[in-house]
Amino acid sequence: MPGSFLPPTRRSPSPGGGPPDTPIRVNIGLGVVKGSSRKLYACARGRTLDS
Repeated sequence: MPGSFLPPTRRSPSPGGGPPDTPIRVNIGLGVVKGSSRKLYACARGRTLDS
């Protein structure tokens, strides 16, 4: 789940952190997941190229 490892967001457009806040959090989570998986992929590819 993308939101599980993210700190609580400070920007809350609606009181109580309603729907407008959710897409932002999801987008950040997906970006983090994509970035980390891309790094892992690059590392794995680099290792296979080295060996």
